Amino acid sequence: MNKSWIDKNLIAVPIEEVSTPKTGRVARVDYWWLVKDGQVFKTKYSNTFQCSKDRRVVDKIYEEAIRDHGFSAVNISIAYIEQRF
Repeated sequence: MNKSWIDKNLIAVPIEEVSTPKTGRVARVDYWWLVKDGQVFKTKYSNTFQCSKDRRVVDKIYEEAIRDHGFSAVNISIAYIEQRF
């Protein structure tokens, strides 16, 4: 997972965007998020936030990005995201 893959497949979203409750959003409590420079990430194609209740999932899937590109798995106690159907 090199930098070009990251740039091609992930969208950065400011943490403040998911930290603010808004009508129609659902809460994710105690999830581990892929984070870099105060931003969380979602995929460009499926619009799925890159987070999990289990830190090991984020650590394993993004092992190279965490090791080589300055990303980290961060626990956010509560985040508000768009509901997926």
